[in-house]
Amino acid sequence: MLQQRGYYTIKLGDGKHITLRFCTWSFKRFCELNNNMTIAQLQDALSAGMTLSGFISLMLCAAEYVCLKEKKDFTYTDMDASEWIDDIGGIASDGFLAMLSVIVASFTDSGSNGQEKKIPEKAKN
Repeated sequence: MLQQRGYYTIKLGDGKHITLRFCTWSFKRFCELNNNMTIAQLQDALSAGMTLSGFISLMLCAAEYVCLKEKKDFTYTDMDASEWIDDIGGIASDGFLAMLSVIVASFTDSGSNGQEKKIPEKAKN
């Protein structure tokens, strides 16, 4: 599937789709919510591993971005994001790993200059 860089869509069991956008704003928001984390601390968290709570917080920041851009209310909680992970197969699933690759690519891949990139589709269960 071709999508603009940083997007990942989760298809929930009930057929609803949750779109996440991992971009500069969502990373900024994540840093604000996590004690004004520095860029170096964010890089360390992304490369050395972050806690599950941190990852869920980052997912919520990415969902908040989409809601704000679409002028929709942002009502999701950490419980919602946890269920999204369960719906893609859990933290050891192909879907979760695909989402991680989108996050890393959106943070580190400066070569695309906003062009569309092919991203892996989430695994079907």
